[in-house]
Amino acid sequence: MRLFIDLATERIVRAAPTPTSTSASTLVNGKWVFEIPEGAAVEVNDSSTIGTVELESLSDLLIRYPMYDNIIGSWLRDGVDMDDINLTTGSGVLGTPLRFRMGRGTGGADPGVAPNCVEIPAMNVMGATNQPGQLVIGPIDLATPQPGFPGIPLGTDEVMLWWKTVTFQTSDDVTTPSGDWTPANTNTPVQRTMREGPHTPNGFRAYVTNDNGGTWYEAFYLEPIDLTNNGTQFRICFVNEGDGPVHLLGFCALFPDHWTP
Repeated sequence: MRLFIDLATERIVRAAPTPTSTSASTLVNGKWVFEIPEGAAVEVNDSSTIGTVELESLSDLLIRYPMYDNIIGSWLRDGVDMDDINLTTGSGVLGTPLRFRMGRGTGGADPGVAPNCVEIPAMNVMGATNQPGQLVIGPIDLATPQPGFPGIPLGTDEVMLWWKTVTFQTSDDVTTPSGDWTPANTNTPVQRTMREGPHTPNGFRAYVTNDNGGTWYEAFYLEPIDLTNNGTQFRICFVNEGDGPVHLLGFCALFPDHWTP
């Protein structure tokens, strides 16, 4: 399921099933989409807010996987979420530069946030070497408590990821100008269309590390990943080697407990 949020008021204006077809498209003018993770059963009513839905999405997804005890997640919708994006060259799994677009800059004055606008570009083949899109989240200290997350003092040696990617297409806003270079009475407003795709688009890969980048492991959609040793410094790296950009709408990471005996 997904929610449509008014960009101006941040109010929930509509709920709808997530399309099952990977070729479906939806007009999203003036709205952004909050994707509820697959398997999470979240009840939305007149009193629901984005904040409450976000926490309920995390808690219900965790309930669906009883082998896990803790969960963190982000829908990349506010300043705190954006500040988790790593800007340091070399922080990813690849030796190539980080390449992504985000809704706002990090640090300093907050100029506003543009949800659904974190893009991982396609492979750049125009340089001396090919450079894929690459986005890094973290490091996130798993030992530090966060809202809805008590922290894992000894870290974790296992993780499972959920994520949601889509693509967007924006048409031109065309009206008949005085020069008459378009047909008479033309008035086609801009349309922003969100297009579905598979969970893992062609060329898209995810990696995780729990030792601040010392060792990376490839992660697959909703599959447990063995990280070998406990660690607390968690990062996620999303890589796009495909021929088209993808937008990351959100992600979650589920962990088992590793408490001090």
